[in-house]
Amino acid sequence: MKHLIADVLPGSPADKAGVRAGDFLVSVDGREAADVLDYRYLIQEADGLLVQRAGGGAVTVVTGGEDPGLAFETGLMDKAKPCRNDCVFCFIAQNPPGLRDTLYFKDDDWRLSFLTGNYISTTNMKTDDFKRLAFYHLSPINISVHAVTPRVRRMMTRNPKAGRLMNRLRFMKRRGITMNFQIVLCKGINDGPELIKTIKALARLKPQAASLSVVPVGLTAYRDNLYHLEPFTSKDADAVIDTVEGLHGGFVWAADEFYVLAGRKIPDYGYYIGFPQLENGVGMMALFEKEYIDRLNELDNPRSSDDTLIITGMAAFGFIKGLVGMIPGAEVLPVKNVFFGETVTVAGLLAGRDIILAAKRAKENKERLKRLLIPRSALRAGEDVFLDGMSLEAVAAETGLDVRAVEVDGAALVNALLCTESK
Repeated sequence: MKHLIADVLPGSPADKAGVRAGDFLVSVDGREAADVLDYRYLIQEADGLLVQRAGGGAVTVVTGGEDPGLAFETGLMDKAKPCRNDCVFCFIAQNPPGLRDTLYFKDDDWRLSFLTGNYISTTNMKTDDFKRLAFYHLSPINISVHAVTPRVRRMMTRNPKAGRLMNRLRFMKRRGITMNFQIVLCKGINDGPELIKTIKALARLKPQAASLSVVPVGLTAYRDNLYHLEPFTSKDADAVIDTVEGLHGGFVWAADEFYVLAGRKIPDYGYYIGFPQLENGVGMMALFEKEYIDRLNELDNPRSSDDTLIITGMAAFGFIKGLVGMIPGAEVLPVKNVFFGETVTVAGLLAGRDIILAAKRAKENKERLKRLLIPRSALRAGEDVFLDGMSLEAVAAETGLDVRAVEVDGAALVNALLCTESK
């Protein structure tokens, strides 16, 4: 198995040996590396690497205990393993047409769970995968549970292997693997008594069971021919919060979306104990509020310009408006999500074209607007492009505004509002 080398660190053993981008790694001390896990393990005590030249021939890299200095075509050094489930709630299956191919790819790769924090179902893992997981003792692993009753989980994932979950989790517990869990909650399927049963079963896996988030199913306008799911009502959200808070135990949290939907106050900063489920939208508002107020308290008489428009999703509008109101001047605009459908209310899924339409209307009513602040979470990771392919530059050109993407951080928003930098 050969791996394409994409870059070589200047001054590294590989660079000194004449290895260049386009060459191929063949082996480490005579052993093949299936992926980055094998590679990183093997080079720890490796004497030499065999590299095949792009133009023919080979070279041996003597490492002398140093990192060889190689970067590969993909961080995984292998193709990501696709998801073979057909979950009734899958968000990717609800994507609108016309997006780039990568946005339709569903991964369920346990290696990416460790490397990048992805959540996996474990249904696609084979015996060798569990052996490698245990051998490398990879922690933490993030697991999508949804339900512990085999019949319910099989139905939700539409995978006959899904009912083996608890045996797999107990295997990881015995091997000392730390696990974080998530439940995508679907009304009438895994809520109510099933939710209680699932939370209690996972809590029994402590201390290896580190945290659990309960998040509402995301429903877009593109659900034709998909399993029928009902959105949660305010009353439903209230019941979910009561259940989760009753079993909290420093282990399980409800997503902020449930609190917004129920019209209930977000718990205080201290409730979230280290924010282990932040990427699942758990505690983001509490953390953001603390960052925002802490930064404000560092400043004397802060005041923003009235030429600034802040974009947010429908869900966070009241929350953001309340914070921005502490600094006179700027205006907050909630944007309806036409691209995915109005049932999608989070700022991170706003499309460029929806922002343009909303900003243009706002500018018609307030001609002095010059600046537009948008959440960076609405952009693809590492790019200045929205999910619909619209770029920041295009939004600026279409609106005639100075557009700036702001990190999802309370202090960053204060700094952007006041055109200042943190002390």
